[in-house]
Amino acid sequence: MNKPYLVMLPGWGMGSYIWKPVQEMLSADFELLFVEWNDITSVDGYKEKVVQLMNQYKMDSFSLLGWSLGALVALELASQYTSQIKYVFLISGTSRFTIYKEEQYLIGWNKKIIERMKFKLEKDQQETRLNFNKAMFSNTENSNGQAQSFFEMVELNNSDYSTNSLLIGLDYLIQADVRKRINHIIAPMLLLHGEEDQICPLAAIEYIRSKKTYQTRLISLAHTGHIPFFTNPKQCYDSIKEFVKACEEGSLYD
Repeated sequence: MNKPYLVMLPGWGMGSYIWKPVQEMLSADFELLFVEWNDITSVDGYKEKVVQLMNQYKMDSFSLLGWSLGALVALELASQYTSQIKYVFLISGTSRFTIYKEEQYLIGWNKKIIERMKFKLEKDQQETRLNFNKAMFSNTENSNGQAQSFFEMVELNNSDYSTNSLLIGLDYLIQADVRKRINHIIAPMLLLHGEEDQICPLAAIEYIRSKKTYQTRLISLAHTGHIPFFTNPKQCYDSIKEFVKACEEGSLYD
């Protein structure tokens, strides 16, 4: 029997190597399909990449695992391709990355900070990416060496990103807003989030949870930052496996 497809959507400035800590575990249950963002040429390109994959594999049923920026893309897709998507797994997700004072949405980053990042990115791509990555970890993850292990992995696998693609990614983080489409999502949704996430605050995922209460489970991880599948891979995998099992058994009531 063929394993179900799981499309893996990474975060800003990252490649498919980022999934290495959970890849082997997930591949026992899913046929993993990896999406790369390093050649994006427009903000619409994120969704278009996945649509191309859907057409290439002629997928009439698949699941999405989105992390950070990838979670935004996953929400976009899940709200549009409702009949094809079986499960949605969001790690460190948000439905809007920037605050929107006009609508009293005060969760996330000020747009000016990202505009400043864009300016710095054109001056020094490596330093800008490193500073962003440093914010991914909790104090515990920094002190126990996990952050350093991550930086070494990124250096070894440094994606060949053009500055233009990275700038487009920041534009996407400024523009993307799927808050009003959350209630269009039919697929069961698992939300995994670090309680000490400085990139996407816990309140961002709690907002999503408040808009989709049916067949949605939120699991927050203590002492954890923005990349729990790297610092807590077994817990993330077990949470996904248990969630799918509960859905299939009809025992998911939260």
